Amino acid sequence: MLQLSPARIEIESLQGVAATATLVITNKSSGSVTVSDVKLAGETGVFTLTVTTPTTLTPSQSMTATITYDPPDTALDPFGSNAIVLAVTDKG
Repeated sequence: MLQLSPARIEIESLQGVAATATLVITNKSSGSVTVSDVKLAGETGVFTLTVTTPTTLTPSQSMTATITYDPPDTALDPFGSNAIVLAVTDKG
């Protein structure tokens, strides 16, 4: 079982100014888990994802995923919010 911490993030940024948030993915099971895919879903045009290795996590081992929000001078919704989902697929 993988745990994502924090479970929800909010990245606040001014238009045209990049901001980042780091998430920790931890193996909470008693055996090794192979993370086969980590990706963003939704309006991903202004978001990028950077994932650290290892992709096989032993019990209690963690990896990080950094999401960067880099809106142009005119964001998708300058008066509201842009939402994405982080999807993590494992082969436990």
